[in-house]
Amino acid sequence: MAQPLDPPVADTAPNTETLTPYDEEHLVTYLRLLDADAEGADWTEVANLVLHIDPAREPARARRAWESHLARAKWMIEHGYRELLRRSAPE
Repeated sequence: MAQPLDPPVADTAPNTETLTPYDEEHLVTYLRLLDADAEGADWTEVANLVLHIDPAREPARARRAWESHLARAKWMIEHGYRELLRRSAPE
């Protein structure tokens, strides 16, 4: 079964030293966050457009979700990608 391209997000991203099913499901979300960060996008716009959390209605939740998911996205490009590569390598 194919993963959805825009799955709902949790209030916080995982904070483990291993890749999780949540990470795999949210790879596109992480890429979108990294792109927005590289472009200097305002966090409130990113929370609204990428995470689908309205920062005007839920500012603390939106900020927490944005911060944790962006941190996880950065962890993925520094560490998590290795596990993805190992999983996809032919045996």
